[in-house]
Amino acid sequence: MVPFVAAMNRCLTECQLRANRPRLMTAVMTSTQAQFDADLKLMTDIAKSSGCTKYLYPLKRLIFFLFQVVQKRKQNPTESDAHKDLLDRMLSAVDAKTGEKMTDDSIVDNV
Repeated sequence: MVPFVAAMNRCLTECQLRANRPRLMTAVMTSTQAQFDADLKLMTDIAKSSGCTKYLYPLKRLIFFLFQVVQKRKQNPTESDAHKDLLDRMLSAVDAKTGEKMTDDSIVDNV
């Protein structure tokens, strides 16, 4: 199986399992978390790499497009509260614990 597809299958399966698993149980499953993190990194690295295969080209184009949308919105923020959307909220939200805003990578990953 293609490494990207295998990683994606594992990630999707783990996401489904996490939805029904208590958080404490997930927190103590360190090997599962390590595999999940490794799979996410593999998928992200492949999608962002310049040597993307023809099967991943559409994903790479989508990620590039999303980064462009984020940059454009940062340059031209929405003024009216009535027209703010989820992207505006992600761009302006500040973490209560750290006081930091989301990075562009984090915003694209959450889309």
